[in-house]
Amino acid sequence: MKVLAPTLALFVCAALLLATPGWGQDFDEYEDELILPTDEEAVNVVQKKRYLKRGKVEITPKGGIVVNDNFLKVNPVGLTFDIFFSEYWALELEGLYVITSKTSFTEYLEQDFDIVPEYNSQTWQGIGSLQWCPLYGKMSFLAGTIIPYDMFFTLGGGMVGTDSGAYPLGSFGFGQRFFLFPLLVLRFDLKFNYIKEKIQVLDPTTGNAIEGELRPNDKFDFGVFGGLSLFLPTF
Repeated sequence: MKVLAPTLALFVCAALLLATPGWGQDFDEYEDELILPTDEEAVNVVQKKRYLKRGKVEITPKGGIVVNDNFLKVNPVGLTFDIFFSEYWALELEGLYVITSKTSFTEYLEQDFDIVPEYNSQTWQGIGSLQWCPLYGKMSFLAGTIIPYDMFFTLGGGMVGTDSGAYPLGSFGFGQRFFLFPLLVLRFDLKFNYIKEKIQVLDPTTGNAIEGELRPNDKFDFGVFGGLSLFLPTF
């Protein structure tokens, strides 16, 4: 009993201390207060980029669709080349072959009402742009794999070939890259093209083209594109 009494007293004192508020709590709860400076100065942590673009060429086979043309289904396919002379700036060159076909609305007008709408089918596009990549980040898929990505903007111009001739266009776009592997990137683009073209005038009674008669037409195309890019070091 003489041996157990001091041990029992020590045990009771320890139990009382642990039951007291503030004792026996997990110190992880106060981790932020222990680490952060008391003067509330912010500490910014910037992680290194895993995939660098400077001195590389991005080659992107791509395809897309113009979503705002009522008379034609417009599907451009082709290649985009981006030459990065810094992490944020690149020169972009793009060549596209344009596949067109009539929409169901156009076929409905022609078959049911004998109305032939005036439109200008595109055949190709050549565009040169300056690309700016100001945003870079990382995302996690199902709290597992971390995927780096960046967002970019393009501004440029070029030419478009149509049934009635070749005409200038202005282009603005923005998009996003997802870096899947060091050399392989999933890319999405949204493009706004302004085209200053001329359309073949049709005879309203027969629907046939009036030779040599064209009318001016200002057109805006909104395209959605996707592709897989290869990043290759060059210099």
